[in-house]
Amino acid sequence: MLLAAIVACAPAKPLVVVSEFHERPPPAAPAPEPPPAPPDPECPKAMRSEHPLETLLGASLSPGTWHPDAAPGTLGFAGSWVERFRKRLPLSKGAIEIAGLHTPAIASVVLFAPWSGGSCVINAWSAFFPVEVREISLGGTWVSPDGRLAVALVRLSLPSGPLWIALATDGERAWMPLGGPGQHQLPVPRVALRPSGRKLYLDVMLNQTTVFALRPDGMFERVGP
Repeated sequence: MLLAAIVACAPAKPLVVVSEFHERPPPAAPAPEPPPAPPDPECPKAMRSEHPLETLLGASLSPGTWHPDAAPGTLGFAGSWVERFRKRLPLSKGAIEIAGLHTPAIASVVLFAPWSGGSCVINAWSAFFPVEVREISLGGTWVSPDGRLAVALVRLSLPSGPLWIALATDGERAWMPLGGPGQHQLPVPRVALRPSGRKLYLDVMLNQTTVFALRPDGMFERVGP
C-alpha cells in the first residue's frame, strides 16, 4: 500500500519517444548552383578567318574577337596607352569605327564594328618602333559612294619625320591597300587622299608627287610619275 501511494504521488513525466522518423529536421536542400554564364557572342566568320595586319599585341585584338564595349581598357590597352583619335565610318553593311592609340614605342590602329550589344574587332595594325612615337593622327578617310569600302590614312610622328600608312576595310575584313611589309609604310613629308568623282587617288609628295589610284579590288596601284 505504501509503494502504491508513493507511485501515485510522484509527478508525471512526459513520455519521450526517440525515433529516427520523428522530431528530426529534414536535411537542408543543397543550394542551387548559379546558371553558367552565357558564352560571348560569335563574330562573323569572315572576321574570325582573318590574320592580324602586322604585329599581334594580344589575343584581345585578334580579328573576330567580341568585346562588351570598345573602350581602350576593354580592348587590352592599359598603362601608358593613349587614344588619339576615333572616328565612325558609315558603310553599307553597317557603321564601323577606327581608333588610333600609341605608347612611347608602339602604335596601333584598331577597326571594330558593333555586334550583339558589344563590338567585334575587324582587325588591327600595330608596330613597334626603336624610336619615340610622338603622335598618331588621322590624315583622312574616304567611304566609297556605294558604301562598299572605306580607306583611312594614318600619320605617325617620329623623330625622323612623318610616317604614313593606309588601311582599307569592307566592314568585315581589313587590309593594307598599298601592299605588304616594306610597301605600306611611307616615310615622306606629306600624303593625301584625293577623291575625284567615284574614284579615290593617293598623292605621295616628296620631290615630286606620285599618284596612286584605288582599284575596284581595294588596292592602290601607281598611275603617275
